[in-house]
Amino acid sequence: MFSKVKGTRDLNICETTFKDYNLNLIKDILNEYGFQRVETPIIEHSELFKRSVEGSDLVNKEMYDFIDKGNREITLRPEGTASFVRAYVENKWFANNMHQKFYYYGPMFRYEQPQKGRYRQFDQLGVEFVGDKNPYKDADVIALGNLILNEVELKNFRLEINSVGDEESRRKYQQALQEYFKDFYNELSETSKKRFDQGNCLRILDDKEDSQKPFMQNVPQLKDYLSEASRQYFNDLLAILDEKDIKYVVSNKLVRGLDYYDEIVFEFIAIDKNAGSQNAVIGGGRYSRLINQLGGPELSSVGFGLGIDRLLSILYDNNNSIQEQSKKASEDYFVYVAFSNNKLALRNFFIILDTLRQEFGWLRFYFEYDLVKSKKVLDRANKVNARFLITDNQEGLIYVKDLQNKNSNIHTEFIDPQTLEFEEDMLEHLSEIFEEEYQKLQGELE
Repeated sequence: MFSKVKGTRDLNICETTFKDYNLNLIKDILNEYGFQRVETPIIEHSELFKRSVEGSDLVNKEMYDFIDKGNREITLRPEGTASFVRAYVENKWFANNMHQKFYYYGPMFRYEQPQKGRYRQFDQLGVEFVGDKNPYKDADVIALGNLILNEVELKNFRLEINSVGDEESRRKYQQALQEYFKDFYNELSETSKKRFDQGNCLRILDDKEDSQKPFMQNVPQLKDYLSEASRQYFNDLLAILDEKDIKYVVSNKLVRGLDYYDEIVFEFIAIDKNAGSQNAVIGGGRYSRLINQLGGPELSSVGFGLGIDRLLSILYDNNNSIQEQSKKASEDYFVYVAFSNNKLALRNFFIILDTLRQEFGWLRFYFEYDLVKSKKVLDRANKVNARFLITDNQEGLIYVKDLQNKNSNIHTEFIDPQTLEFEEDMLEHLSEIFEEEYQKLQGELE
């Protein structure tokens, strides 16, 4: 027997149902905000990530890279932004001068130690808003993340935000950190020593080991080294968030794990006992140099990545069972079709099944291809969370049972599958039933 690769997962029907439900909800929100979907390959040239996120743990420790049969160094994409920017530049998507809002979704790969909420293959949804640097655009993207988490009903979360400054600010801060950590060099972890030697002291701040050591208590604060322009930009953004009534916490220690960010970085943190240490469900910020560094024009962009697996894991745990989550996510208008007494009923209904699917596109039909014992029909219908049951009685006549309305749950018109008018009668009867339900559905949506 084979087992799955460490750090990967298999999803059952309940889990994929709930995942699809939430993804569709999120995609609807993205469409409302004007974001349009693009795709990039799972594999990229390794140099793309080495150049865009050089010096990060992602490049040094976590990339899945290999030499292909053409002797090319290839990497399974570990994050989405570098791939997006490569596609944006290569395909000249910048030729359109309109505000450009993009989103993408798919699997990413990182060689990390697997734990709850962290996998070596994981699904991530990313958004990118390309254009001139503008705090209103940052606020728009942050508001989008805030809305998504509210709409998927993540009960408790907080927004943490910080300014990492412009290039001038970061250069001054790196110098201050270099001077400060010099006195504690022997106490640094081996990883941090390498970062110190490379002049990348900013990464020491989020080192899992060193961040807990006493000398970190008095480390210089980035806010003290911001240029006047960066300070004003950050204050402008916070004022906009206040006006939009989006709650946030300014976190001076938040720097994010990728070096291409400037000005604004942010994270949405799940405040939940089930989240464990992997509690950041959305992380992002602004980047103003990456597009130009990868051969494109001098354009800035702001975006975020949403960890789908991590988010859904928390949502699952906050309910009694995944089955209940799946039931909630399933469409209410599920029609279970099973016959117990009449093979002709099964045959004739199967003949019109495609017509029914086309006629009632908002319904899902679950059809049993063999006769089912009458005692098991209702139980099976409930297991698939059906709204309606179409079955036959002991005389072999077909009828419809409404499984939600217990006060009047049998539509008493019985249809004989042996008549020449069967298809016409069945369609007419179902139209009467489902049209009424469709009108109710439209009323609920309005």
